[in-house]
Amino acid sequence: MAKTYQEVSELSVETSQKVASSPAEWMNYLDTASRMYKYSFQEQLLIHAQKPESTACAPFALWNSRFNRVVRRGT
Repeated sequence: MAKTYQEVSELSVETSQKVASSPAEWMNYLDTASRMYKYSFQEQLLIHAQKPESTACAPFALWNSRFNRVVRRGT
């Protein structure tokens, strides 16, 4: 499902407040960020908000073409 700019902005603010709320939340965020080190802070924050257990992140087309993986749209 496509998200609007407003929804993404709200998700970013909510997640940044949650991450800053306690040392445990900060450590959880850092765990995600350590696997997404090539992305900006904002992108890492949004990845953490949507799927903190992610191990890799790339555009949809890259997974299907370069990595020869079939990714279902919307996952």
